[in-house]
Amino acid sequence: MIRKSKINHPIFILSIFILIVNDFYLKRIFHNQITGKLSDFTGLFAFPFFLSAVFPKHTKSIHVLTALFFLFWKSTLSQPFIDFVNLTGLNTVRIVDFSDNIALISILLSYLLLDKISVSDVKPLFLKFMVCISLFSFVATTQKRIYQEPTYEDGFKKINILNLYDGSVIAIINFKYTEKDLALDTSLNNKFNRLDTLRIMAKENKEFITPIKFGDSVKFSRNFSVTILDTTGKTLLTYNTVAFLKAAEKDVYNKKNPTEYNENWELKIGYKEPLPTALIYGRWKVTSTQKKNYVSFEIREDYYYDVVPDSEVARYIIKDSILTVLLQEEKLRGKILSLTDKNLTVKWRNRDIVKYEKLFD
Repeated sequence: MIRKSKINHPIFILSIFILIVNDFYLKRIFHNQITGKLSDFTGLFAFPFFLSAVFPKHTKSIHVLTALFFLFWKSTLSQPFIDFVNLTGLNTVRIVDFSDNIALISILLSYLLLDKISVSDVKPLFLKFMVCISLFSFVATTQKRIYQEPTYEDGFKKINILNLYDGSVIAIINFKYTEKDLALDTSLNNKFNRLDTLRIMAKENKEFITPIKFGDSVKFSRNFSVTILDTTGKTLLTYNTVAFLKAAEKDVYNKKNPTEYNENWELKIGYKEPLPTALIYGRWKVTSTQKKNYVSFEIREDYYYDVVPDSEVARYIIKDSILTVLLQEEKLRGKILSLTDKNLTVKWRNRDIVKYEKLFD
């Protein structure tokens, strides 16, 4: 027995296929706004098309009511209705995002296509299959996916923090996704979706497990941040997403700057570029005209020397980037701000910034 219908049109079949693949695969892998919009566009095309093929005398009314219901569904007014439906155990979910209303154009496309194509012969078995698969896709697209609680062994991305400070620090990592993010991708709502505090001892490395599984191209949470405190609670460093990725170690294998899609991230805190000691050796003359009270000095391989023209004998010690001048009656200490083969800038403890020029090595 052969029946006539528009339900076997290739565009309709393709839209059902895309709707199912997107809801059961693409959303789980990519978790972004594109997959969410794709469900809206394909669903708003397939749903009124399907009902109009089944009830052809009510095509116009079906399309108008579909548009009105979608506007209601995407508004806050629908929340009591969704809460009532969820009492049945259907776990229905939707995101209030008015930009989704752009998908209403799919309803118009469905109406125009139905008006142009004619009914064709459909075998009863295929017709029953398309009815069942269509109804399944329409219900499935509104369901909240529930995944098994993950464990570390499931393979989650992680952040490694190496503390190169001389003392211990407190790292506060906020990787908690918003309710809107979790509604789009419930797989992120696992035990690793959290704000956590790590105490990291000097020269110690600790790892933070993120809620993102290996292979998933998921961006960081909207509120992502890393805050580093000393043991007194003083803030030493703060990172948002951009600052964190800039500070994280480069991908050793691909030699690329890290992105939100890396498998792991390495963050060194308290790291200091080693002082190029070979450049510090030589005779330095003050070039800051307003700093006449500072004398020239000379540094050799033992990090100090006692030859200072027109001045008392002094000893100079350099440790890391801190320069200490030991005079007979006082001690000066400053931080080296910049050092090249010809120029040196020091910020002394009294906040004077003095520039020096190398006379000879």
